Amino acid sequence: MTELKPLEYITVETGTNPKYTVIWLHGLGADGHDFEGIVPELGLPAERSFRFIFPHAPVIPVTINGGYQMRAWYDILKMDFRREVDGRTIQHSCQLVKNLIESQIETGTQSEHICLAGFSQGGVIAAQLGVTLPYRIAGVICLSSYVADTGRIMPAVQSANAKTPFFFAHGEEDNVVPFELGQEGADFLTNRATGESTLTEQAEFQSGKGSTLSRVSEKIPDSAVALHVDAGYRRPAYRVRGYGAPALLDICGVCL
Repeated sequence: MTELKPLEYITVETGTNPKYTVIWLHGLGADGHDFEGIVPELGLPAERSFRFIFPHAPVIPVTINGGYQMRAWYDILKMDFRREVDGRTIQHSCQLVKNLIESQIETGTQSEHICLAGFSQGGVIAAQLGVTLPYRIAGVICLSSYVADTGRIMPAVQSANAKTPFFFAHGEEDNVVPFELGQEGADFLTNRATGESTLTEQAEFQSGKGSTLSRVSEKIPDSAVALHVDAGYRRPAYRVRGYGAPALLDICGVCL
């Protein structure tokens, strides 16, 4: 895990000269195409241009799948409640995504206009980067995910995103990543601190019955509250009833 070959990715832009970038990380065994189809469903305002980047995770052997090689952001060694993971592979992927973020900064996008989103394994990477990056980003979205390898996180914590919004959403009947594990992740980021560097002061956790991930806010109309995820395969069903512009832009710190 020493090679840092740049990630391959899919880019979807909603207009010319995008000012805002959303980097969206897929789950275990999927690829960047997994969430590509969500962009037109978001109903983003035409007057604001977004660049969506959907990276493909590296292909690595995954222990819980008998060493079979597949796209994964990290290796899972044991599928118990706590998830025994290979922290080295998490750090490797974090560095790859960090390099991708910085390539966007080099092209002129302000770091404060870059949002990290992740589903399942992708959310693990997004959360860890959110509290260890040395510069502020717009926000972090973790769907059906959790916080892993906390022992490596604590020594690497930076304060740059202590006030950056983190949003967790989790289905209460998730049979792959237990609901309680996702909730613990949000609690860990909110309640733990090291020195003067609080992990985050703004970790919001929303739950939904079954496989429905719901975000309810006074700022979001009732017609725009849920992202549906298939309970069996945990893949997006693309019947997105508006995890749309108000929700996403609010997470990104963009004023409507």
